[in-house]
Amino acid sequence: MIIFILIFFATIIIVGATVFLGFSFYLKRRSKSLQTQNQKQFADAPQYRSLFEPDDEEIRALEREETAKVEVEKLETARHGSLEKAERMKEFQATWLENPTRKNSVPRPNIEKRRQTRACAVQRQ
Repeated sequence: MIIFILIFFATIIIVGATVFLGFSFYLKRRSKSLQTQNQKQFADAPQYRSLFEPDDEEIRALEREETAKVEVEKLETARHGSLEKAERMKEFQATWLENPTRKNSVPRPNIEKRRQTRACAVQRQ
C-alpha cells in the first residue's frame, strides 16, 4: 500500500513537471512569434525625431557660432599681444630718451644704485 502511494505521488510530480515545462516552452515560442509580428507591423512606420532635438540646420548654426567665437578670441588675443608690445616699446623709448648720452639702448634696472655704491667705495679708499 505504501509503495502504491509513493508511485502515485511520483507519477503526479512527473506529470506536473512535464506540463509545466511544456507550457513554458509554449509561452516562449508564442512571445517570439509576437515580437516578429510586431516588428513586421511597425517596420513601415515613419521615424519621428524627438520634440526638442535640434535639426541639421540648427546644428550647423550652432557650429558657425562656435567657430565665430573662436575667431573673435584669437583676434582679441592677438590685439592684446600687440598692445603689450606697444606699451613695452613706449617704455623703452621713454627710458632711452631720458638717458643723456643715449649710448645704452637697453634699459638696465638699478644702474643708479650701482653707480652710487661704486662712488661710495671710491671715496672711502
